[in-house]
Amino acid sequence: MTVNQLISAASKVAFFLAAGLILNGTTAALAQDCNADVGALMKKRQDTMASLNENAKANKGKLDPATGCVKLRALIATDHAIDAYFKKNKEWCSIPDDAIASMTTDIEKTTAVAAQACANAEKMKKQQQQQAAGGNALGEQAQKLPSGPL
Repeated sequence: MTVNQLISAASKVAFFLAAGLILNGTTAALAQDCNADVGALMKKRQDTMASLNENAKANKGKLDPATGCVKLRALIATDHAIDAYFKKNKEWCSIPDDAIASMTTDIEKTTAVAAQACANAEKMKKQQQQQAAGGNALGEQAQKLPSGPL
């Protein structure tokens, strides 16, 4: 899943929520409270997504695994908070089932991307440690020259 797909998923969730609040005839005050709560959560999510986009732009369209891992974990935490809010306030805020299902799917996809980024970051860290210790990137030791007369 690319960073753009993650952004698209957030937009879809916001749309479902807005549509649910309007279509279900929720009172204005209630809709305002729900929108304020979800708006704050979505702002945090969008800030994290913007940070991921900046990282990808700086690295020719690909996330740097080390910083991407940390930021994707933050995104997952935010998505879990949104998901928990949706489930807790489903009836109160008239949140459609599609919005909850979409958020659950997004969490699964983001978790898979984060796992891949974190695994790559760990590999890079190990390679750097091996290189610092005198080995090469493949973990092989340099060949010793023969001793004695040639």
